[in-house]
Amino acid sequence: MRQVLADTAVRERVGLLLMGLAALLLSIMNLLIKAALRDYPLMETLFFRSLFGAGFIAALQLARHKPLIGPRPRRLLLLGGLVFAGLCCYYFALGRLAMADAVILNRLAPLFVMVASGPLFGEPFRRRQGIVFAVGLLGTALILQPQLGFAPLAGLAGLASACFSGLAYIMTKQLSADHRSSQIALAIVGVSAALALPALASGFVMPSLDGWLILAGIGLTSAAGQTLTSKAFALGAPTPVAICSYSVVLFSALWGFLLFDEVQNALALTGSVLVLACLATLPTLGSATKHPEISP
Repeated sequence: MRQVLADTAVRERVGLLLMGLAALLLSIMNLLIKAALRDYPLMETLFFRSLFGAGFIAALQLARHKPLIGPRPRRLLLLGGLVFAGLCCYYFALGRLAMADAVILNRLAPLFVMVASGPLFGEPFRRRQGIVFAVGLLGTALILQPQLGFAPLAGLAGLASACFSGLAYIMTKQLSADHRSSQIALAIVGVSAALALPALASGFVMPSLDGWLILAGIGLTSAAGQTLTSKAFALGAPTPVAICSYSVVLFSALWGFLLFDEVQNALALTGSVLVLACLATLPTLGSATKHPEISP
């Protein structure tokens, strides 16, 4: 198997295949989250998502005899806090917006990373990047406009989730120099579970058997999707793998249409196309947005 993967072309095809599978799993995660939020509080859903995900990653690492904690635990805690804030905003938006709208708003994170890459990494902000950013903002406005009369707070929460995710991307880039991807992933879900736990005391709803299956499914699809995403970027060429990662929006839109009768109107659909076009362009611009390995 290792000899087969030594072929660059084969590695790239395997990377794309893994990214497509990761996108499918993450879209199923979005579906399960939306279903869970109909019956359970946001913090309870987030807690069990993180708890099951942490158990999955920890068990995998222990089986491989790998260390669970990295050399900079305080930075890992800060990263976990940023991701937790982003997840709170994302779950809030996902519970109130169409799946496609919520997912694509969250996926705007690389645009914020692109803007921050200049001062943080010394990368020049080129005219082409400015055009991409402006078109992305236009697409965002078109997505939000149809929702403003009904759920303005949900739309803003979706944007806030992208901002927090962007900050998490930047910290992940810094931590990846001396941390395993599994250590970073475990810190994220572990901190999220710990921060969500206190909220259960005031609003816990005992899940049914179906509820336990849904909550466990959220954690497992999240952990598996994140693991496959990291593997995909390790094997494949960054640009096509990054572009393929945005297929999670298409999968989520399909689930929303089939199971929740969600249909984007013309303005929101146009905005989604503009945003996806911008996101597909980002990996070619040479910024820190090439490796969006943190997913909600």
